[in-house]
Amino acid sequence: MPSAACAVLTHNAAPLLKEWLLWHLALGFERILVLDAGSTDNTQAIALTAEHIGPVEFHEFARTDDLSPHELRQVLTAEAVRLVGREQDWLLVLDVDEFLDPDTTLDNLLVTAGDADAIAINWCVYGKPLEPVPAGSVIQASSYRSASTFPDNGMARLFAQTENLPVLMDVLSPDFSPQRIVRPDGTPVDQAGPGLPVSWEGARILHYVWAGDPDMPPHLAEHYFCRDEEDLSPRRRLPDVSVIRHDFMDAQAYRGLADLLDRLHQDPSMALPALPDAGSSMPDHGQHERFSFHRVLPSARERLLLTPQTAPLPTRTRTGFIRDGAGNFLLVGEDGFPGLSNDQNIQTTEKLAAIYQDSHPEILMLASLNGHPVQLANQSLLRPVLKIRWIDANTFVFEDESSLADTLFHFVVADEKISLDLPPLPATDTPEGLSFNGFCAWFIRHPKCALRDVARVIALLSEKGRSDLENVAPELQTFL
Repeated sequence: MPSAACAVLTHNAAPLLKEWLLWHLALGFERILVLDAGSTDNTQAIALTAEHIGPVEFHEFARTDDLSPHELRQVLTAEAVRLVGREQDWLLVLDVDEFLDPDTTLDNLLVTAGDADAIAINWCVYGKPLEPVPAGSVIQASSYRSASTFPDNGMARLFAQTENLPVLMDVLSPDFSPQRIVRPDGTPVDQAGPGLPVSWEGARILHYVWAGDPDMPPHLAEHYFCRDEEDLSPRRRLPDVSVIRHDFMDAQAYRGLADLLDRLHQDPSMALPALPDAGSSMPDHGQHERFSFHRVLPSARERLLLTPQTAPLPTRTRTGFIRDGAGNFLLVGEDGFPGLSNDQNIQTTEKLAAIYQDSHPEILMLASLNGHPVQLANQSLLRPVLKIRWIDANTFVFEDESSLADTLFHFVVADEKISLDLPPLPATDTPEGLSFNGFCAWFIRHPKCALRDVARVIALLSEKGRSDLENVAPELQTFL
């Protein structure tokens, strides 16, 4: 089977880069290169995080002001050609607002091309979204595209065989032989150069212009309004993207936690409350007739040993299932979203497990027993840890998840043994909840904890604690 690499050219591309990387990782590229022209935003951090979950490489290019955008693109494209060499059979170079969309699979697209020098893949321009697009949700939020007759769709990107890359670079050029270039369905092109007759059979390049430039000038905004036809077909790939997205979020969180731990080792006082002022009037040294004294204050590490949050008291963990008033059990489907089932013979592994501890009964963790990751309506939630309010000993309501709120649920104690080794949660240290210092005191003593336990502790944070944590470790935003 032929192998393929894909390169993306970036400059301050953080709003789109994560979604672009996840999409193309899901397609199955053997190698993905991020060629960056001196970004000053979070582009580099996103690319370096992605290196932990797939074959992603970050390459930084020292941008010079004397290059025009077109010249810069040529330089970066040439660098992609040099880096790939002959290690992969095919190379595609895209901008961060361009997403390859084969009809079936990447492998089928390349096999269909046979021994052609390149595949010419037309743009499919998507128009202005109906609502502002949240970060990482371009595919989900973009519903309408242009008609195939829209002039810009005549632009094509070349997916080229690497043995021809010294001459085949970037978009179609009149210098190339049309007889050696095919469309995605394998038919030869009948001309070369911009304005290639549009064919979306086999593959297309989804071009999300508004995601790449949401503040474009009025004349361009009018040109790219493009709400000609509703086309939701790109969403078919989102389940595959979601699986990789969970891996990316895990890697991002671990990166943030590792950085936080380094800071705590350098400055343990981050995990400590302010010292009380009561003893400030006592001198550090004293000499009396029969004795002398020297006051020795504990070090930061010694004070940590006396901080309750570092070693929470043992507590009982309770595990069960969730049932509504009509007797329907909450379960998790293959898509990861919770649903209700009235099947009386439902298998235990299909039910959604619920776990809480007596020390903090308001913190409920949902867990899948069938291997499917649990996903709630709020896609930024890395681990399904929610706050609940108990109505009585066995009845509760969810407080912070709209798809489950306003419904009374019953906690049904599990007859089966469900083995989950959960450490006890720390006590809160302010009336509003756990402080940032309290979180750090717990974390410095539990540096190898599972992400689910980090999520449980973060659920205890006060608003100020959340704000402080986000400022210090922005990679943990998915918890917050």
